[in-house]
Amino acid sequence: MNFLVLVDSHSKWIEVFAMKSTTTMRTLEHLRRTFSAYGFPEELVSDNGPQFSSQEFADFMKAHGTQHITTPLYHPSSNGAAERLVRTTKNTLLKQVLEDKLSGQIRSLQERLDAYLMAYRNTPSTVTGKTPAELLLKRSPRTKLSLLKPSFLEDMRKNQDKQVRRENKCARKILGLVKSNPLFFQ
Repeated sequence: MNFLVLVDSHSKWIEVFAMKSTTTMRTLEHLRRTFSAYGFPEELVSDNGPQFSSQEFADFMKAHGTQHITTPLYHPSSNGAAERLVRTTKNTLLKQVLEDKLSGQIRSLQERLDAYLMAYRNTPSTVTGKTPAELLLKRSPRTKLSLLKPSFLEDMRKNQDKQVRRENKCARKILGLVKSNPLFFQ
């Protein structure tokens, strides 16, 4: 099984696609889907695989105003972030397969991949202190962890209600206000 790994260099948000076939056509399908969700990147860095060095791929990049940069042959470390993520993805999926065998759980590759992406995208970066989801989406998606603790908005609403009740309890009613009468306060 091959994987197409896309990494946003700013937020470190990743998209991972399991691919039985790594043809240019299949690669472009995944890029179209990704670009339709997030927009066209200014540049795309890839290895020199045949799917990335075809004329069809070059035409696609040009049509979408994306500069295509390829890493030098036999030097994949020059695209280190993507190479590391491919390795991390494969290792994580392998661990999940082993854990599933031990626990007797049956999950598809896509279910495992979705679980990995949810965890990765919602884990704070040691560099930024924020999750890829927070940087890209400008919010934190709901996760299983957020179901365990009350949300910020819930807490804020409860605190506002308490404050209103406290203020109303101590407030005095002002009687005798008429529109035409002057109002003096100190």
